Amino acid sequence: MGRYPFRECVNEVMRQYTGNRAESTLEIMERRYNRMEKDLNLLRSEGRISTTSPKHLTVEDIAVYHEFLRTRLVNGGHVCNDSIKKDFIDLDKLCSYYGNGCIHDYKARCPSLSSRKSSHRLPVMSEKDLDRILEIASEVPDNDFWGLRAFALFALYAGAGLRTVEMVHAKAENIIIEDECATIFLDHVKGNDTYGEPRTVFIIPKFVPAIERYLRIRRQYLDLCGAECEYVFFSHKRFEILTDKSIRQIRGNVEKACGMRFDGRMCRRTYGQYLKDKGVSIENVSVNMGHSSTKTTERYYARQRSERAIRETKNSFIDGE
Repeated sequence: MGRYPFRECVNEVMRQYTGNRAESTLEIMERRYNRMEKDLNLLRSEGRISTTSPKHLTVEDIAVYHEFLRTRLVNGGHVCNDSIKKDFIDLDKLCSYYGNGCIHDYKARCPSLSSRKSSHRLPVMSEKDLDRILEIASEVPDNDFWGLRAFALFALYAGAGLRTVEMVHAKAENIIIEDECATIFLDHVKGNDTYGEPRTVFIIPKFVPAIERYLRIRRQYLDLCGAECEYVFFSHKRFEILTDKSIRQIRGNVEKACGMRFDGRMCRRTYGQYLKDKGVSIENVSVNMGHSSTKTTERYYARQRSERAIRETKNSFIDGE
């Protein structure tokens, strides 16, 4: 083992994961390992742990590292337990690769690292909020291309339930708008290199005008600039694919314009619940959202609302009398 045992082990393990995990997952793992390396090197330099090598870390070393993470202040607050759990999952991948069960053994001592949170579904946007945002979108003038782009991006988030990685790679030619149905075909999805499958997604009708208008002005803008780009959303100067960060910043512009707070996941939950509320079967909601199982859809995104369940149950009794 050389001077940098942690990094050497990371490089070896990451080579095994490359091609077997989505690029976005690999990037997150790499960022976590970079942070862990700095932390463990610090603890080793202070003599608080015996090694930085994932092959030889002990339960006692892990206990020290856990306390270090638990008590460290970040942006004025402590690191949350969920974040620590995710770090330990990836650290366990390293250690277990070399037959070191220190993380597993430490979890037996520390139940908080293996406990599960309640999986209550998070809130969705109300129809009133959606209508307000679309009303503001309709007031954006045609000569404000970047404003139209921001609201069209929101319309695809909430109106088609796209994930950010799918938004980045969405192509203009794959949006089909017809009289009674609008769809977008996604050829690049979450888990694109592994488990993900391309799919066609239904676009909720009320969001179509904002998307259709943007596509029209987008075509005019590209012609005016003498440029071409296959992606629905592109960079200002080079007409190239945007980054995840840029997509989130554009969505943030809509938040500011409307005085609301939401993120891509809330928009995606809203899409799923909207379909379910319209009577779309959970199987079809799941397919549109790109889930491999309806369990994921029901658990986190869309489920029969209690008021509808009561109404339909009541009607069943009335019809049966």
